[in-house]
Amino acid sequence: MVEIVVGKDTSQETLAKAWDYILKIKKAGIVVNDSPGFYTSRVFGTFISEGNHLLVEGVKPALIENAAKAAGMPMPPLGISDMVGIGTMYKVAKQAQKDAAAAGEKWAPSPAQAIIASMIEDHDRWGATPPPKEDGTPRTPGGFYDYHEGGKNLWPELGSAMSRWIENAAEQPSLDIIKRRYLFAQCLEAARCLEQNVITDIRDGDPGVIMAVGFPAFTGGPFTYIDNYGVADFVRDADELAAQYGERFEPPKLLRDMAAEGSTFYS
Repeated sequence: MVEIVVGKDTSQETLAKAWDYILKIKKAGIVVNDSPGFYTSRVFGTFISEGNHLLVEGVKPALIENAAKAAGMPMPPLGISDMVGIGTMYKVAKQAQKDAAAAGEKWAPSPAQAIIASMIEDHDRWGATPPPKEDGTPRTPGGFYDYHEGGKNLWPELGSAMSRWIENAAEQPSLDIIKRRYLFAQCLEAARCLEQNVITDIRDGDPGVIMAVGFPAFTGGPFTYIDNYGVADFVRDADELAAQYGERFEPPKLLRDMAAEGSTFYS
């Protein structure tokens, strides 16, 4: 799947040429407007971020990963973090710190960012495909997982090594709650992208995240998922999640208006 990003000065001729090329290489495509993170990365980023939130809350890493698979995601968030590269995530946070300093703002890293920094600075764990050391010698692969000839397993010392930032949870959340958090986080971001005109057609929004980042295909995509869930019910349950887990679950005005009107995306 190819995400075609158009800017305010992109001509229809240029867009048509891009479509011709995509068809020649036998790919599907969607058109999105230029915006930080574009569309599919924004939606998918909330999934990885939610895995980090769960870790900081003290949810067992195995439950974090298995719940993602149960929700229908092709890879779990901690495993994906290793594949993307802990080092890459570390550099992104460092750049955010520099940007904050340049803007005269105070940098306050989240617990999840602190965990990523500690993985690099204290434990030299860069992910599944780490860069070589400064002297050119190879690093041993390792991040949230240990890697070996027989496969991989979650890093046994993860909880103890990161105990400064991980809460001591007396009880673990249910599998259904974690699955809902993963799916709602992505659906809400998709709705925000539509509201902000990053995407202009739900027929791009649904297949885009299914084909690009593995949003569970059986749901039909985030907009179909919300329709089938019931917009009013979705808004109600999102508000409950927001009250318990944070404002990232607050529904955008678009969804609140739809719930009040009794409308759906595909009606």
